[in-house]
Amino acid sequence: MYLSRQDIHNASKVLYNIFVKRQRILKDLNDACQELGNRSVFMSHAVATEIGLNATDFECFDALRLTDRPVTAGELAQVTGLTTGAITGIVDRLEKAGFVERSPDKTDRRRIYVRPLMTMCQRIRELYGPLSNSFQELTKKYTEEELRLIHDFIVTANIMLHTETKRIRDNAEKSRRR
Repeated sequence: MYLSRQDIHNASKVLYNIFVKRQRILKDLNDACQELGNRSVFMSHAVATEIGLNATDFECFDALRLTDRPVTAGELAQVTGLTTGAITGIVDRLEKAGFVERSPDKTDRRRIYVRPLMTMCQRIRELYGPLSNSFQELTKKYTEEELRLIHDFIVTANIMLHTETKRIRDNAEKSRRR
């Protein structure tokens, strides 16, 4: 099959337009994700302020709340990327403020579990309630297949964020040791 110069030119224009359109979409998606991240931080800060916590303590409490089970300080450090020493201070403050309680492991009393107190979890749910309702309303415009795709994107993005956060913290730690 022979393609004329004009056919090749037209095909290359089409491919170029597809490439440019995809690059524009990717930039818009990246910008939207960054804005979502920023707005999430601002929302989290507002909730933290409302319940009387600093932002880091609240984020750790929220991470603990989302695990849906008691965890050790080491596990919470893994989830958040903070050091176990930092987590110990945070758990101390959360316990003093009435957000969590510590309990010893039944088989190994050296191991201490931290769990969120349900009254505080309920308060958080109340504060996030209107947003949660808005999200529920938003999901109505998507098919199950589209929702699975969105879910996959968010889960994968969360893994990437966790990995990159750890990489940056590890690099900072290496730099401090030099």
